[in-house]
Amino acid sequence: MTKSEIHQRTRRLEVCAEVMQRENGGKLTSVVEIMRKGAEALDQLAGRLAILESRSSGKNERRSSDYSSILDDYEQGDFCEGPSDLHIAEDGEVTVTDRREMTGTVWQGRTLVCRLAANVDLDALRNSLGEEGRCAPLIGRVIAGHSVEWNGRQYIGVLTDDASGAWQDLVDLLHGLPQSEITVWDAAAWLYGERSTPSLVLRNNGLWVDATPERIAAVAREVVEEAVQQKVHLVGGVEAASTVFENAIESVNEETAAEAAYEA
Repeated sequence: MTKSEIHQRTRRLEVCAEVMQRENGGKLTSVVEIMRKGAEALDQLAGRLAILESRSSGKNERRSSDYSSILDDYEQGDFCEGPSDLHIAEDGEVTVTDRREMTGTVWQGRTLVCRLAANVDLDALRNSLGEEGRCAPLIGRVIAGHSVEWNGRQYIGVLTDDASGAWQDLVDLLHGLPQSEITVWDAAAWLYGERSTPSLVLRNNGLWVDATPERIAAVAREVVEEAVQQKVHLVGGVEAASTVFENAIESVNEETAAEAAYEA
């Protein structure tokens, strides 16, 4: 049965259901419901055929075993805001994403997801995903043995024994990649430490409440540069550090105003 034939039969069922509902004043609800469910099932079948066609086409087009290009948007310095997940979709597409999302296709196993370390060394990851890397043949086996089947309620991803073993080996390999020597810090956590206060943060960095935006930005750049020398990457860089200083100034001003109001 072709997709066109499926769509035609779906429409006929929908029309018949509407006519029967009108002519019988809603008395044949159960029959109409069955017909409508049949139409929904046919519609799902048409969608599934489209997925299979896309999957087949994608696999035929994707003969290269070099997956390193999926990291083209990332540089080593971006690791903390770079890829956090590696995805293998049901059509065989391999991607990385910087957002950790649990979509329906992930829950159903139709999209396979491997979490990556926040400070994974991108050069090591890129080499592993390259044509000569250890990931490429594993990914190929996973794609070859990954299918989507109807379990009576929904479409779910299914792996052959070989694909399942390859997927586990791939996850272990990715989790075992070396991590960058640079550590990741939130700008506020780095500047405040464990027991600091807004006034101390400003004083320790040579700022006060009358600091100009230019002065704040200059100090923020110094903070980021000093962090780099200590092999620390501050998330958000100069902008994030500037925001910490601006919020500290606001907090000190509010505290000063509150004290003045209390004394008055």
